[in-house]
Amino acid sequence: MKQRITASTKSNARLESKSNAVSNEESFDLSWSTEQKVWFWGVFRKDAAAFLFYGILFAFLLYYFPEDQVHIPPLKRQPHSHDQRIFLNVIIALLALVSMYINIFHGTPPHKGDVKHLFLRDNVNGHFGYLTVNILCVHVYYWPMCVLAELFRARRLEEDSQVVRKLIGFVYFTSILSGSFGIVLTILFLKFCWYEPKWRETVLELYQSRGFKWVGPKVLFLHVNQVFVSFLDVMVVKDKELLVKWTPSIYTIFGINGLIVVAYVVSVHINRFASNGQVPYPFLQMVLKSWKKEIIFIGAVAIFTNVCAMLLYFLVNLPA
Repeated sequence: MKQRITASTKSNARLESKSNAVSNEESFDLSWSTEQKVWFWGVFRKDAAAFLFYGILFAFLLYYFPEDQVHIPPLKRQPHSHDQRIFLNVIIALLALVSMYINIFHGTPPHKGDVKHLFLRDNVNGHFGYLTVNILCVHVYYWPMCVLAELFRARRLEEDSQVVRKLIGFVYFTSILSGSFGIVLTILFLKFCWYEPKWRETVLELYQSRGFKWVGPKVLFLHVNQVFVSFLDVMVVKDKELLVKWTPSIYTIFGINGLIVVAYVVSVHINRFASNGQVPYPFLQMVLKSWKKEIIFIGAVAIFTNVCAMLLYFLVNLPA
């Protein structure tokens, strides 16, 4: 009897020890090792530089934005309408900030030798090698600017301030541009990542197998919310009268969107060269194999982006 109890005790001890080992292993997998932390802060320095570059770019565009082309009409006296607009701008600005924070600081830690590890370690602009982060960064600047524009407009500060007039005009001018890339981000993510077997294998399933069970819902949230924000901006958040007056011509939108697409593809080439052939998304390996495929890809993305812009442009110009 004593032998049975002893054997049972030893067996339970072994099971408990094994369970603890598995638990410790899972805990280790979900934590950042010293090497991963060093890798992250090396990448973060590049992220900070890229983020600062966008800030300088926005300041440059705002400085040279012509504020006198369109008169800014006075606010219509509708009870609480502008307060609601300010509130929505604040909520979406917070969403943009949270999305950017999650993307940078709550990403999945790659192991040494992973594609993500190599790409972000060796590329030029860190996480900004991904289209997602570029668009999120634009929104991190754009939406707080929208908040300030509406707050200043509520106080009629544009009457005496050239800077405020420029700010208001700028956020309304860029609304469709911002929105079109928000829609593109959602749809391209679903097409080339979420439903792409190679991406699911090398990214989603890989990190899920390492214990990061929430990686799927997290990336869906970061990408899919953009399409709703884009439509909400032009249909609800912005002042209809001012948006119609400040929205650029559809040809101007086409040109700017095309330049942005080309600029991103150029950055992909620079990062590919710097990181010894690594690309941010698996499907790009096939696209970049020949210049013909690349031209077709650039044209297709530019056309699709402008189709999204046309949809928003149509909604903006619908009769009230």
